[in-house]
Amino acid sequence: MSNGNRESLIIDSHAHIFPCLGGASGYRDPQMHRLYIQNGMVGHPQPYRRLDSGEIVDEPDMLWDLAQPGIEGFRESGLQTPSDESCG
Repeated sequence: MSNGNRESLIIDSHAHIFPCLGGASGYRDPQMHRLYIQNGMVGHPQPYRRLDSGEIVDEPDMLWDLAQPGIEGFRESGLQTPSDESCG
């Protein structure tokens, strides 16, 4: 970008640090961790996709019963994360 005779430079220097998705990562066990991962996906602006087709899933209540926002709203969806062994 030019600003008169000077050039402007924008540097983006941020990082993302994620815990192992297949392990407990501070939760009681890996299953509880997946439950909270699934809950965090509900209503997130970035859509989730089907693994086999890449199709965007447009079923907001597929992952969670929206009438029950607490843990009782969990719906079994087959969400899979890397195995605990891959967390090294």
